Amino acid sequence: MLSSNTTSIPSHNHIYFRYQSHSITFAEWIKLVTVCLAPLITHVAFGYGTPVILSQRRPNLLDRLTQFNPITIVWRYYAIVNRRIRAYDWDRIDMVTSNAIFWDGNRWDGSEQLMLQSRQWVTKLPQQSRVDWLSSSMLATVAMTAQGIGAVVLLVQSLGTDWTVASWGFPDIFNYLAVLSFSRLPASLWLSDEGGFEAMNRQTLASNELTSESLDSWMYSTAPAAYCPLKTNARMELSEPNTFHDFQRPIFRSRLRPSTAFAARLWAVCCILGWIGGLVIGIYASTVCLGPRPFLIITQLSTLCISLYYLTLFLCAGIIIICYILKDHAGNTVLPCMNTTWYKWLNVVMILLALLMFITSALEMTILPNGKITTYTIPPL
Repeated sequence: MLSSNTTSIPSHNHIYFRYQSHSITFAEWIKLVTVCLAPLITHVAFGYGTPVILSQRRPNLLDRLTQFNPITIVWRYYAIVNRRIRAYDWDRIDMVTSNAIFWDGNRWDGSEQLMLQSRQWVTKLPQQSRVDWLSSSMLATVAMTAQGIGAVVLLVQSLGTDWTVASWGFPDIFNYLAVLSFSRLPASLWLSDEGGFEAMNRQTLASNELTSESLDSWMYSTAPAAYCPLKTNARMELSEPNTFHDFQRPIFRSRLRPSTAFAARLWAVCCILGWIGGLVIGIYASTVCLGPRPFLIITQLSTLCISLYYLTLFLCAGIIIICYILKDHAGNTVLPCMNTTWYKWLNVVMILLALLMFITSALEMTILPNGKITTYTIPPL
């Protein structure tokens, strides 16, 4: 590899591409791809909410893909913590209904109204109102936190590295996604997928329409009548005690304090400040560090694709989340724009950017004599 002393620095932007992975064996490819995808799979598999389908009309591909968007997942963490802070009497059903997202045939819904209404549909509960220390959810939190720490170390090292030094190895391209794992920590005690819900009867499902008005007529097909009344009040002002309720108390109109509560406001301010700091670092790392001076881009194609992906992700995530926090939409565990057309296509664009990052990094990957897997940031002369 040539050093910066022997390389002339162009005065304008240069993007280089060099295919270098032709000598890597199939066995090495399998191992490298596994390591590469581990942070992505961990973040998505343990981050998206448990889908509860309430209609014969199933979500289409674009609707399903929005569940796995990192922005959707991070918002869910934020909203669950907000709901836990505002709860008067947090119980096991609150945890189950807050972790589920409901598909009503047209859209995803995680509103507080549905949180209350769905209490009557719960048929399976965890043993306590928080996640057990020895559970898959807690182990996932530990693994994701460890990945996040590793990502921060890698990020600090890359920010302090000269632009001519080899960096951004193929196995590391999704490591920076693990930084978002820190947003899971505040919600980690209440992220559970141990709940279960009862299905409605066929007559209701056949209507393919589940609106706030039609909630009044929902019925159950197999649950005992004593536990699942034939008609429930969608406003939930007062109903009979539910057998699955921890304390056998009536369910009142709202189990949550107002969103103006001091603790909820403090949580919102902390998250906004955190995202502002993350945006500053993300923009700096994605635009300023790609050449010998700010905004002079001299790098290989794979690094440019990586920077473009993370710039898009963090910029969109920061703007969307900060805007909805300021608009006080934290009562819904579903990202408010999740059902919009523009968000669905933004999700498609981000998936395409991730694929482009993956392919270009794989093609430009090389293994140095010391065993380090990386790419060169300066062109061959």
